[in-house]
Amino acid sequence: LQTTKQPFVDKLNDELYVLGVSTNITQHRIAKEKLIQSEKRFKDFAETAANIFWELDKDFNYTYISGSIKNLIGD
Repeated sequence: LQTTKQPFVDKLNDELYVLGVSTNITQHRIAKEKLIQSEKRFKDFAETAANIFWELDKDFNYTYISGSIKNLIGD
């Protein structure tokens, strides 16, 4: 569970009550772990399946360069 608490105060800054909200984030954590595992598999595949492998973002900036190409360009 993820819990947040928000105190509510009056004009004199005296606490009237605290609102607490708890959210079940189990599915979020499971999805995050699956994404991490998927990214690791992708990187492992990229390192073993291709001599030169890279990934570009929408602005054509490198976001990933395989180890083989890093050795060639000295990065």
